Amino acid sequence: MDKVETAPVAAEVTFGVAGMHCAACVSRVEQALLELPEVESARVNLSLGEARVRCRTHLPSAGVLESAIAREGFRHVGTLGPQRVALTGDARLPWRLGLSVFLAAAVVGVSLAMPVSWWRDVVQLVLVLPVVFWCGQTFLSGAWQAARRGRADMDALVTLASLAAVGGSAVITFRREWFEEDVSTHFVPAAMIVSFMLAGRLLEHRARGKTTAAIHKLLSLQVPLATLLHDGEECECPVGEVRVGQRVLVRPGARVPIDGIVVDGGSTVDESMVTGEAAAVRRSIGDSVIGGTINQAGRLIVRAQRVGDETVLARITALVREAQGTRAPIARIADRISRRFVPVVLLLALGTLVCWLWSVPGKPEWAIVAAISVLVVACPCALGLATPTAVAVAMGRGAEMGVLFRDGQSLEVCAQLDVVLFDKTGTLTRGMPTVTTVQSQGEATADEVVKMAAALEHDSQHPLARAVVEESRKRGCSRPHVREFEAAHGEGVQGSVEGHDVLVGSPGFLARNGVPVERVELADTAGTLVCVAVDGIFAGRLELDDPLRSTSVDAVAALQTSGLDVVLVSGDRGTVVERVARDVGIEEFHAELMPNEKYDVVGQRQQQGDRVAMVGDGINDAPALARADIGFAMGTGTDIAIDAGDVTIVGDDPAQVSVSICLARRTMRVIRQNLCAAFCYNVVALPVAAGVLYPILGVRLPLWFPALAAAAHAASSVAVVGNSLRLARGQ
Repeated sequence: MDKVETAPVAAEVTFGVAGMHCAACVSRVEQALLELPEVESARVNLSLGEARVRCRTHLPSAGVLESAIAREGFRHVGTLGPQRVALTGDARLPWRLGLSVFLAAAVVGVSLAMPVSWWRDVVQLVLVLPVVFWCGQTFLSGAWQAARRGRADMDALVTLASLAAVGGSAVITFRREWFEEDVSTHFVPAAMIVSFMLAGRLLEHRARGKTTAAIHKLLSLQVPLATLLHDGEECECPVGEVRVGQRVLVRPGARVPIDGIVVDGGSTVDESMVTGEAAAVRRSIGDSVIGGTINQAGRLIVRAQRVGDETVLARITALVREAQGTRAPIARIADRISRRFVPVVLLLALGTLVCWLWSVPGKPEWAIVAAISVLVVACPCALGLATPTAVAVAMGRGAEMGVLFRDGQSLEVCAQLDVVLFDKTGTLTRGMPTVTTVQSQGEATADEVVKMAAALEHDSQHPLARAVVEESRKRGCSRPHVREFEAAHGEGVQGSVEGHDVLVGSPGFLARNGVPVERVELADTAGTLVCVAVDGIFAGRLELDDPLRSTSVDAVAALQTSGLDVVLVSGDRGTVVERVARDVGIEEFHAELMPNEKYDVVGQRQQQGDRVAMVGDGINDAPALARADIGFAMGTGTDIAIDAGDVTIVGDDPAQVSVSICLARRTMRVIRQNLCAAFCYNVVALPVAAGVLYPILGVRLPLWFPALAAAAHAASSVAVVGNSLRLARGQ
């Protein structure tokens, strides 16, 4: 059906942003974009160095976007498509750091080699000026842009500290008569402050760059060229030119370029890079293949089903990019503190300066050293990085294992679950049932029962429907025309077949439509039943068996071991559900549930105070997936189920549910460690930098203390990022 555009459609654009290095930068860019009248929402991804803008009607020009973020001191580096990642690191940062370290070492050498004199101070001043004003330009620029907007951030602290050290030392150099003879200059701390801060920023950028490894890995799976088959001729073309329905040749050892169905040939396919499952799977005629996977042995001809941005790989990449830019609710704590942090530090530095001048008269250098140390040692960056870095790493790690979290909130809630509800068909079972028995009643034959059922089930994607259609094909039944088709999701289907009113579905579905089912002997069947009624009379039944997945028992055991209640909810008959529950080790189960009744089961557990997860793969699971605190959608299921879920299992392994929850719990543990470390660092470091311990200990405040404070500041940010990277190693 052609789409009719009845209203303006919101537009989106993603572009790279250069110059961001902390959570404060993210807030500044987002605020600048939200001030544009056309912009409805703006989301900035620090890890990827990009911003995504959503507008109500039309997109602002690139020039407007560039001007908006330029006012905050950042650069627009081009529009990004779904298959590109911004490369926004400062290429000059290593050079700035190298020159800064060299000149700082020279300043230290001069201070040690030359006797105290006016000439020594002048030489140090000449050496330190390039350090502060060229090597530290990123701090000066950021502080200036923030000051223009009436804000203060980390750049302001570093700038004030370095300028205070250089400015105060310059005054001492040229107006020494204003001070006592033993007043010292602070050129060495000034040079070392900038050097340590640049080193910390470079290490932080490189460490944070590792959080995008999953995105780059996914993008590397994209195949640039595809081999099309047309009238027996082979033709290579860019993969972006492949259209739905075209046939693509995949040779042994090559990657599959698109999502499609195998129409000729057979092979084993390595899907580990997409699904996370190590074992290769057999693919033959009628099986689906995923773009980016590796054809290992045989020759395959694939009919394209999804191309471009619609492929599984493209959707995974887009979802990971989206999720890595989100904030978990726990981040709100750090955000609130960070917004007030810098003004508090500025007041504390001023108070420190005044207190030292008042308590130790005649020693202004002590007051300057203490105030500078307070400015430098404070680290809101560690607070700002504590949550987003851990979330980004966890999202990437999950993608590598075949688990996709929708956003940071899903990750946090997943760590707090109490109960997991499992659907049966296609989740704990393989979802590939086969017809084992066909029984007819009255005048209908077994073939007629199968033919009627297959006619109505032909266009359905439900596993039971596919099994019925396959049985019809095996029996050589013709496919009659269907009219007045109607589906009742989770129950059955009905329609007119060859002039007869036919119902196909569960015994309960037939009963609710006035067909007596008392004559159906239910107790003697252990499989799933599909019943058929013709013109209001029961005509027969098909019994189907759907074996368990090989990992279902271990998946349930792993969840129970981790302290979660596991419940089975299914629309199947009680005897079948009871058997499956017993086989996998689940004590509580609910059978013959309608979609709304699964929804109600979720609500009942939530009313008891439980955090509930629902695991499903079908349309009938979508309401429960949407109501649950966390919905796990099996990636082999329907698009509706995947859209309703908060976490997508790319493959079909229920054990990935336990993997997801374990990853979420580890992530929250790392976030709490990061926040605790950042809080404790600042609580301890600020009073020490202010010099409260020196009067107590009766020792002199060392003049090199600001340099030590800069090193501590850099170490705190790097430590937070490094702790988050443990998630990438499964720790």
